[in-house]
Formats: sequence, structure tokens, C-alpha cells
Amino acid sequence: MLHNGHMAERVEQPEGIRDQAPNYPWDEWGDGAWWRCTWGRDFVCSVPGFRASVYQNARARGRAAQTRVEGHSVIFRFVPKED
Repeated sequence: MLHNGHMAERVEQPEGIRDQAPNYPWDEWGDGAWWRCTWGRDFVCSVPGFRASVYQNARARGRAAQTRVEGHSVIFRFVPKED
């Protein structure tokens, strides 16, 4: 038994932690055009984290993504998936 008789406990939401991630306009950004999103203006997570979100949201919509990081910006577009 991994927990040695101890169970996880429910706690109040810690101060400074949001209820959910920011809602980004992925449907708009997924229109096939190139988009530049810049840290601190368009997103608040890390640049690598946002880039990973681009790929994840493209996959969730049955698409693929092309990306490039330039400094604090992620440039991307959603494209049709290649089979």
C-alpha cells in the first residue's frame, strides 16, 4: 500500500492559484493565418509552456501546428494534419 494508511486531504484553494487557465481564442487563432503571441501581453505562462499549448490545441481541433519562438514571442499557425 503506497500511502501507508494516509489518505489525501481536501484543502481550501491556496491563495494566488487561479480556478482555471486563461481562455485563449484558439478557434480564432486556429484559422490558418500566422499569429504572433507575446509573453506578458497575449499569454502569461512561460514561452515553452505556451508553445506546448499551441500544439495541444491544434491536436484537439484535428490539426497540426507550425511554430517558431522569437524572443518572448511564439509565432504559429494551425495547418491540416498530414496522414
